[in-house]
Amino acid sequence: MSADEDDGGGYVTVGASRRATRRGIQQTDYRALHTGRPTSQRRARATSVSDLPSDSTLDDVVGLLNVIVTQNDRLTERNEELAEQVARNEDEIKRLRSVLEMSEETQAKMEERIGKMEKQMAALVESTRRNLSSQSQIK
Repeated sequence: MSADEDDGGGYVTVGASRRATRRGIQQTDYRALHTGRPTSQRRARATSVSDLPSDSTLDDVVGLLNVIVTQNDRLTERNEELAEQVARNEDEIKRLRSVLEMSEETQAKMEERIGKMEKQMAALVESTRRNLSSQSQIK
């Protein structure tokens, strides 16, 4: 069984770290954060998987922190996607508002024209009445 497999010994986090390293993903060295020394300043003694106790609390914490970092990265990507969507939505709202404003301007112009036409029609009706009354008086 490889170190990447979980045989109850808790080595899955080691395998996950190795896979992440192979993929070029930068992993936070939580063990170095815990000890207060950068990895390069740790003891020269090589630590192999078999040297780690199977019930290591620190390994469990490192595993959980790696999961949290992975989830945080996913959420960060999702937030970026949502921010782009918000920007697109805001642009669309601005566009629709400008169309609405143009419609309101157009409507105001049409109402003004209708008002002028109503006045002209009222003047024509009055003029027609006068003409009809003057024609009836002439006969």
